[in-house]
Amino acid sequence: MIPRHVTATDRDPPGGAWFLPSHNREDRAADTVQACMAAGQTTPGVLIEDGWKYDFSLQQPWERLWLQRRHELAGALSQAWVRHRGLSWYGIISDGVRPVTQGWDRLLVSACDNRNFVSCNDQWRQDRRMAGIVVVPGWILEAMGDWFPPGMVHRWTDNVW
Repeated sequence: MIPRHVTATDRDPPGGAWFLPSHNREDRAADTVQACMAAGQTTPGVLIEDGWKYDFSLQQPWERLWLQRRHELAGALSQAWVRHRGLSWYGIISDGVRPVTQGWDRLLVSACDNRNFVSCNDQWRQDRRMAGIVVVPGWILEAMGDWFPPGMVHRWTDNVW
């Protein structure tokens, strides 16, 4: 697979959501949300508090999903997806990522275009695996029935797809 570059369209992106799963890393999650907003995020985001409640406030377009018990990465994403089924696209943001490109969210959703997996690798992964921020068309998750195979916890989730 050879990476390709795209430009954003002027049309509003179809309905979707960015999922930011986090467990016991409040400062990192807060820094990620702040960076997303500073880089012009306009599309919805869901902070998934995986078994751990955070105290910082969120502003639109972000909302909070608190999971009372810990589900780990794959389980937390699956729980969020079940609660947000039927969207046109879904994105994953690691709580270690800090977007800096203005309009990053619209660029990635435009590249997804309801048919492509998109990742903003930014060349830090030389093996070309998906990393950092990933966007998946909603119909693919519906067809698969979940983000990851049942029982998957965290390690190697970026290799599944």
